[in-house]
Amino acid sequence: MNSRTTARGPAESVDVLVVGAGPTGLTAAVVLAMSGATVAVLERDAGPIDQSRALLVHPRTLELWRPLGITDEALRRGRVFDRIDVHVSGRQRGRLFYDGEGLSAFPSGLVLEQKETQGLLLERLAELGLHPRWSHTVAGIVEDDRGVVATVITPAGGEKPLRARYVIGADGASSTVREGLGLTLEGSTYASSFFLADL
Repeated sequence: MNSRTTARGPAESVDVLVVGAGPTGLTAAVVLAMSGATVAVLERDAGPIDQSRALLVHPRTLELWRPLGITDEALRRGRVFDRIDVHVSGRQRGRLFYDGEGLSAFPSGLVLEQKETQGLLLERLAELGLHPRWSHTVAGIVEDDRGVVATVITPAGGEKPLRARYVIGADGASSTVREGLGLTLEGSTYASSFFLADL
């Protein structure tokens, strides 16, 4: 017996469905909410992350965040840097300067843990009256002439439809959105090895 229950009645309707509450999805949601669009943000995780994960914010990102009202706080919480020292076997082998003087209002890089980046965007989204729906999974997407209908699995295990004029798949490399719409991931994987630890 299937433990899922299917909701009856008309589907909820929004202008844009954002699948994924990482930095990309949240940035898109903030921009859309500021423009007056109705937005639903769905995230399969139970809540915000608590790990460092991605650490680097580039100048162009800071430029894009400025009209969203979060750049100053990002700079306050992060650490600005202007070079990267490359070490191999305990010895410095090179130095890369991170200098965009004259090219950007933010010529340096910024080290900011992804949990802080996500937190900043969640705070801004809350100011706009919008909150992600945690523990919500998109099980499938069907496209039609009015947009898309997503089948959403709620935290209780029930199914409900959600209609949107547009959908943004910010749900990572194994994207349910991309798969549901029959799109392929272009590009290739770079061979690299590194360690990242929260200690």
